[in-house]
Amino acid sequence: METATRYSVTVPLADNDGTPIPLDVLLAIETRILNMAGGFTRATVVGAWRPDDRLEDADVVYDESRVYSFDVAQGAPYDGVPVLAAQLRGLAQFVAVACDQDCVYVTRETIAREFVPQPELG
Repeated sequence: METATRYSVTVPLADNDGTPIPLDVLLAIETRILNMAGGFTRATVVGAWRPDDRLEDADVVYDESRVYSFDVAQGAPYDGVPVLAAQLRGLAQFVAVACDQDCVYVTRETIAREFVPQPELG
C-alpha cells in the first residue's frame, strides 16, 4: 500500500436554470484534468440540497453532477505544492464560469491505495 492524496471536483450537468451543460464544456473540463493529473475516475451522482437553509421537504433540490477524482502519490514532485493547488483552483474557477455556478465543490483527502496485479497462472 502507498499513501496518496485524492482530489475530487464536482461538476453539474445543468446550470442553475436547468440548461444542460454542453458536451464541449464537459470535454474541456476533462482535458484540463487530464493535462493536470494524467488521468481521472468519473462518476455520475445525484446530490440534494436545500436552498437558503429552508427545512421543508418540498424545498429540497436534486441535481445530477459528475464527480471527477484523481490521485497524486505522496512525495510526487507536485503533491501538495502550490502549483497543483493553483491548477486545482483554476480548474474550479473554470467550472464555475463555464457551468454558471456560484461556487464549485472540491475535496482533498489522504488515502491508502494499492494496484493489485493479475494472478500468475500455473
